[in-house]
Amino acid sequence: MNATRLPISHTKVIIPRLRPEVLHRGRLFALFNDLLDRKLILITAPAGYGKTTLLIDLAESAKMPFCWLSLDALDKDPQRFVAYLIAAIAERFPGFGGQTTADLRQATRLGKDSEHLISTLVNEIHTQIDEHFTLVIDDYHLVDAIPIIRDFLSRFIALVGENCHVILASRRLPALPDIALMVARQQVGGFDLEQLVFQRDEIKSLFEKSQGISLTDQAVDDLMQQTEGWVTGLLLSSAGGNEHGPARTGVRPRATLYHAARSAGVDLATYFDEQVLSLQTPEMREFLLSTSLLDEFDVDLCCAVLGVGPWKEQIELVQKNNLFILQIGEDGSFSRYHPLFQEFLQARIKHEEPDTSRAILGRLAEVYEESFEWEKAYAVYHQFANSGLLAGFVERAGPAMLMSERLITLSGWLNDLPGRLLQERPSLLALKGALFCTQGDGQSAINLINQALPGLQKEGSRADLAQAFVRRAAADRLLGEYTSSMQDANEAMRLSEDYSGMEFTYAEAELFKGIALSNLGKIEEAVQVHKDALQRYERLEDQQSVARVQMCLGDAYQSLDYFPLARDAYEKALVEWRKEMNLSLQANTFNSLGVLYHHQGEYEQAVGSFETGLECARQSNSPWREGLLLASLGDMYIDLDE
Repeated sequence: MNATRLPISHTKVIIPRLRPEVLHRGRLFALFNDLLDRKLILITAPAGYGKTTLLIDLAESAKMPFCWLSLDALDKDPQRFVAYLIAAIAERFPGFGGQTTADLRQATRLGKDSEHLISTLVNEIHTQIDEHFTLVIDDYHLVDAIPIIRDFLSRFIALVGENCHVILASRRLPALPDIALMVARQQVGGFDLEQLVFQRDEIKSLFEKSQGISLTDQAVDDLMQQTEGWVTGLLLSSAGGNEHGPARTGVRPRATLYHAARSAGVDLATYFDEQVLSLQTPEMREFLLSTSLLDEFDVDLCCAVLGVGPWKEQIELVQKNNLFILQIGEDGSFSRYHPLFQEFLQARIKHEEPDTSRAILGRLAEVYEESFEWEKAYAVYHQFANSGLLAGFVERAGPAMLMSERLITLSGWLNDLPGRLLQERPSLLALKGALFCTQGDGQSAINLINQALPGLQKEGSRADLAQAFVRRAAADRLLGEYTSSMQDANEAMRLSEDYSGMEFTYAEAELFKGIALSNLGKIEEAVQVHKDALQRYERLEDQQSVARVQMCLGDAYQSLDYFPLARDAYEKALVEWRKEMNLSLQANTFNSLGVLYHHQGEYEQAVGSFETGLECARQSNSPWREGLLLASLGDMYIDLDE
């Protein structure tokens, strides 16, 4: 996995497998058929009422294409949420979302950039998807309290075309800002607890299909009264995994216990303990407790975190006994527990075996770090409630997060750390300075990096110190301090030269040195420095950085009137920007090409480049780039008039 790309867990955007014993609920399908012409469908009910299972069955049976997104606690991060929303649609419509993804990577503040992102996403759906489709967002309640996400989704639903139908499955009614207006326009439908509860005939069919039990009318009435049609309560009444136990001899004792627990206001812990966990073998009990900490898991993850063991057989046994597990992924090789059961198991292992649970979580965080799944690692480290441990992780992950342009996420992490830790850890100060630099605030960046440098020098980490000088060189460039930028770049090159693992830092320093030399009028020297940087980036197979250097080379060659070399450099950069679907950088490149053609007197080609660049600038919602291109075009027409 590439550390500079946002990793997408495909298990979250693939429709989970439907278990063979699941009851097909024709009554609810009829309700759905009356609602699928609405833009927004709300399925709201407490946990355990079968919302997810119903939607899986619907997705597998429907003729209309279904896109799927299973949310988890990590998706409270707005940048991650939008990335997965795009991925969910792209999973069903390959090739979709390239431009929105490119714009998301460039966003520094999602609240500020949301309208542009939404417009890009809506436009891509309009131009690339010519059929009606349904987008399911499961467990939406996990993110509904995040204003940026709530506003983004509400605006998206309001603007998207009539061919997109969104289903939100949630434990509570979503608080979308535009929902009242959509209701008034008859764009919203749905159903809730009242429709989801199991009816008597469904209870009878459920037991016949899942347990091979034919219930008497009295037994059905008892279950209906005692579980109130709650499907998880019904399943609990026969979930012991012991074919000779009460599930085969009667249902009333289990249902009565469940009903008593609910009536007394007791949570389900006692019920899960007595009716599920206590009936397992010691090996199975330990497996259930340990894997509950993994959220979703397969055999490989179990081996990586828990060590070598009979994990394949254990997973198959859990599935066979229907112990509140859901198979997910393309081939069903990943699994996760029902949220209520997982919460119970996690609480139990953390109480009974705190050292074991900490060891498992620690190893899980390491595995996620090793595979560059930074958000997952962060969520695990967060469970330790140790700010020092969390700060250490942010230090390690921060540079990769910057490179992958996950700026919104990184900003949230840094802001969540206690202020004293930033002062105590100079690498965090420098990291925050680099973040300010990417947001265009050069002075704030320099201030923080200057605070960090004495501490970094004292710590003696050559890599961190060299990186800080590169970051200050970038901030100097923003402020037009080119001599200072070149000095910082030289110092970074001195620190990183000939040191293993520091070639990227050296290449970055060369890049900023070349830019500084160009701005100081030392063009020939700048060209040679850029060529050296280009070779390093090519060895590192960093194509985006190669394109950045090509742009710098093009500008330098144009200053020297080496027009064929300049055009070749720009066109090579353009290939990468098109591949990345980066419209803003395409606009810059077309502007440079237009200026080049203008200087050569090739006015027809210049107009074509400027007009193409203008279209890219408008699509990327970049007014200042649009203004730059219009100014370049105006200069050319003035020359023609003269």
